[in-house]
Amino acid sequence: MQVIKDLLLPLIINIIPALEFMLGAWGTGNTMLVYWFENLVGGLFIAVRIVLHRRWTQKQGHYRAHVNTTTITTTVKGRRVTRTSHN
Repeated sequence: MQVIKDLLLPLIINIIPALEFMLGAWGTGNTMLVYWFENLVGGLFIAVRIVLHRRWTQKQGHYRAHVNTTTITTTVKGRRVTRTSHN
C-alpha cells in the first residue's frame, strides 16, 4: 500500500498544474512559476533533511574526507589500472 502511495503522490502533485495548463486555465508563465516554486521548496526540504540527519546520526556522508588515501594508476598489459589504498 505504501508503494502505491509513493507512486501516486508525485503523479497527483504534477498532474494538477499540467491539466490547468492543458485546459487553458493557466498560461506558460504561471505553470513554470508553480514548477519552479515546487522545486525550490523541495530542494529546501532536502537540505534540511541532510542537515538534520548529519546532526542526529553524527554521520558525514559524502562530505567525509578520505585522509591517508593513496591512489596509484599504472598500465598493466596495455590496460590502465587504478589502485586505491587506505592507510
